[in-house]
Amino acid sequence: MDATGPVDAYIAELGGRLKGPLLWRRRVLEETRDGLLCLAEDLAGDHPDREGAERAAVREWGPAAALAEEFSRVAADMRAVSVAVRVLVSVPLLGGLWTVAWLLAPVDPWDGAPGPMDTVQDLLAVATGIALAMSAVTALRNRRSAARGLPLPKGEAVGGGLALLVAIAATLLFLAVRVADSVQAVEWWTGSAAFAATLAVAAVTARDMWCLTVRTRWA
Repeated sequence: MDATGPVDAYIAELGGRLKGPLLWRRRVLEETRDGLLCLAEDLAGDHPDREGAERAAVREWGPAAALAEEFSRVAADMRAVSVAVRVLVSVPLLGGLWTVAWLLAPVDPWDGAPGPMDTVQDLLAVATGIALAMSAVTALRNRRSAARGLPLPKGEAVGGGLALLVAIAATLLFLAVRVADSVQAVEWWTGSAAFAATLAVAAVTARDMWCLTVRTRWA
């Protein structure tokens, strides 16, 4: 976007500072520009030229750095909440799909006896419990933070997302060992749907974890 006037210069600076998903940034910049131009129209009668009205509008909106920081905080809060909601929805759904895939399998390679994956099953149970608990805390804290106008703490959302990734890794390892023992150890119609859904959830969650931790400027 060419900085041909005070409003465009302001939007260019805001765009350079704004952190968050691309489509979200684009929408914020478009809506901010429209708001500034509307305000400049309202102020046009108090200034001799268009540039003066735009400068006045920019002054009323405040520094671009402060506005970008506020928008970026909102984006990080939205991402943290989306992680929590994803955990709370996907864990029961994926758990149900994988349970059906195991129970309807033509063959049980371990025949109900303690198998070699007891430790992995324990890890899966613990990670799932942690993911659900931390995500529930994030959802509750979000309501409180929104009511008070405060930033949402990200620790529980990150913990819940990481625990979900551990649970997914344990599930896929469990699947690999079962299939290695017998291809018929999975009911594949349900198993295929569960596998695709699990990979999709893992990919999106890993991206969010990267944004909330490694790219701390989004957090």
